Amino acid sequence: MKKTIILMWNPHFSSYKMEQFEDELHHLHQGIITDYNWSIHEFDKAEDGDRFYMVRCGYGRAGIVMSGTLVGEPYCGEDWAGRGRKIYYMNMQPDYYVHTDKVPTYVSTEYLLRELPGFDWTGGKAGRVLPESLATKLEDIWARYTKKLHDEGSIDGERASHFEWEGVNIY
Repeated sequence: MKKTIILMWNPHFSSYKMEQFEDELHHLHQGIITDYNWSIHEFDKAEDGDRFYMVRCGYGRAGIVMSGTLVGEPYCGEDWAGRGRKIYYMNMQPDYYVHTDKVPTYVSTEYLLRELPGFDWTGGKAGRVLPESLATKLEDIWARYTKKLHDEGSIDGERASHFEWEGVNIY
């Protein structure tokens, strides 16, 4: 059974900065797909084909910024923070990007805390397995949110910029 893995991203402390996220969105508009990987804390539980959600945390409009599928098996790599730790990564295939600074409504951390209590949505280690009962609810929340984005192209009456390329949706 496939699991749901939550990836935390704080652009103020991560090696992956907001500028890089924005550059990659720009490249996607030009048809250039970036190869992604992310550190997975619970690498021993993660598998090829597991669902992931990346949650922006820290300052700014915190909430879900990306979803997709993990690809391949976990592998050991260099510590992204340069502290010499043993870090495991997995490759990722995103299917949705949401720039929370550029859309009027998004799935916020506050919403996740209220609707899916019992999980730390505010930060912590990246690559944690979401309990199945919460994963089912999250998938429903995300499906309703992305359907509204995709079908209507607007949220709360405001236009959301949408671009789709080879199954990757960008808002």
